[in-house]
Amino acid sequence: MTDLSALTVVPPTSFEDSKLNAEKRAYAYWRGVGLTPVQALKRAGMFYTGNAFSNSRRAVELEADPQIRQVIDRIYEENRYRYEIDRDRVVEGLMESINVAREQSDSTAMINGWKELAKVTGVGAPERKEIVLSQTNPSTEALKQAPDDELLKLVGKERSLQLAEPIEDAEFEEIPRGEAQ
Repeated sequence: MTDLSALTVVPPTSFEDSKLNAEKRAYAYWRGVGLTPVQALKRAGMFYTGNAFSNSRRAVELEADPQIRQVIDRIYEENRYRYEIDRDRVVEGLMESINVAREQSDSTAMINGWKELAKVTGVGAPERKEIVLSQTNPSTEALKQAPDDELLKLVGKERSLQLAEPIEDAEFEEIPRGEAQ
């Protein structure tokens, strides 16, 4: 990662119209230029030493604030276009890194490069298949409406038991598979 220790907290004027206080503007600036939430807390002077839980909770609260999110997104977009970073350039950089690793015979670096390239391009994503079932099939509707006798004829069986009245109460015994005669 780039050493950002020499950078100073001078948020650009493009978001001074926001209603954020100086600390929140500084936090949004550092997040917008690519720091993690905890790193941005440190740079903005909002980091509580010795209490990691409070810092994490504070970062979550700041990330959820819509005004801060808007500023972070705006700064991110400004920086992205300033440095002309897009997917094609990222892919090109990864390919260069893989080639350097190949020249140095560093198989671990090559594998890691290919993994990152797969993530960026979406090749490593699971394949998604969509199956659409339709219930408006006329033959399905005809089968649903057909009487039991016709259905039995279709499957090649005859009704062997004719009941005059429906059974309302019965006893049964469940026989495990393989034990039935």
